[in-house]
Amino acid sequence: PFAAFHLSENPSGNMFANPMLVGSQAAAGAGMSGNVAPSWAIGRYGGSSITAVGSLSAKTLPSGLTYNMQQVVMNNPGAGQELVAIRQYLTVAPLYTPGTATLFSECDIEIDAASGLIGAFIEMNEDNAGTLNQARSIAVQDTSTGCPLLPAIAMDMRHRSHPIASVAGAINLQWQVVFRLEPGATITARIGRPSVWAQ
Repeated sequence: PFAAFHLSENPSGNMFANPMLVGSQAAAGAGMSGNVAPSWAIGRYGGSSITAVGSLSAKTLPSGLTYNMQQVVMNNPGAGQELVAIRQYLTVAPLYTPGTATLFSECDIEIDAASGLIGAFIEMNEDNAGTLNQARSIAVQDTSTGCPLLPAIAMDMRHRSHPIASVAGAINLQWQVVFRLEPGATITARIGRPSVWAQ
């Protein structure tokens, strides 16, 4: 759903702050530069060498609908696989009651044709006093265990994660799209229309 969450009028609406990625602010964090939509962040998910430059761009669908995309141009100069995430942190209350809801999420993901991308996935982490309740859209790929690189072709998809059953006592919800790069890879990717909701 794209309609905004409202505690009484639309309790199953989109819980993200700024889901349409409106506006721009400077990216922060080690190796990060450029711009990111307010309420959102880009950052390293693993590794210490990978860099990313953020920017916002508009996309128009054949229907005429126009919306913003968060773009990241990622470069991994390191010797091993490294990851970058586009993420948002949510405080559970009053969005849903921990332990009684099932969480769902989906997002547009675009990836330009380039070699060196191992994988891209949505991840939800519900924090229960330091213990993570986690769901991913796909397993984390790792070429060292025989998983092949994704083909060097442009991809444009609406991606949905596995649902996650909320646990009692959950405090925060971390949502992110993660990109995993081979050493030496430079990849441009975008996300748009992110949505997370509870039922």
